[in-house]
Amino acid sequence: QKIQTSDTCLYFGKSLAMYDNRIIVGTTGNHTDSTGTDTGNHDWAGVAYIFELVGDTWTELTLKLKASNAHTSADFGSTVDINDKYAIVGSYREDTDLSGNFQDAMGTVYVFELANGIWGTLNNGTIYNETKKLKASNAFNIGSNSGFNFGNSVSLSGNTVLVGSWKDSCNAAGTEVTNSKTGS
Repeated sequence: QKIQTSDTCLYFGKSLAMYDNRIIVGTTGNHTDSTGTDTGNHDWAGVAYIFELVGDTWTELTLKLKASNAHTSADFGSTVDINDKYAIVGSYREDTDLSGNFQDAMGTVYVFELANGIWGTLNNGTIYNETKKLKASNAFNIGSNSGFNFGNSVSLSGNTVLVGSWKDSCNAAGTEVTNSKTGS
């Protein structure tokens, strides 16, 4: 079966992961803000979709995972993973440091926790925002240089999130292991 979204978007399938009877699909070419409104100002903000196997058919859930701080060129959905309790979505070009200051391509990983059939925090009917945002522990303002690209790769096992950051401050590969519940 070909899996498709009901939305119009670009780069559907940029990233994907499967766990049991669920598939998460990232697309970086969605032009909506954090509430799902197509403003035209959020090009490449990105979105992720979850599909579940119902009988023999993969069915799109009537929800979208979206960053609460969606912005132009964040590439939310460039990396994804899912298990029975969490979905994680990388946004390696998200532009804030640990203090919330602008820093080009610092990166963020968004955690969506499944509770009572809801992934994360309901925003407006069909949009869900993250339960938690994960940043590199050394994500401080590094001046005019481009950021770390935290979230350019992600992996999930139980409560543990593994995050790649290929542009670490010493220009070497960086990896951070974080507990999705505590953020540490």
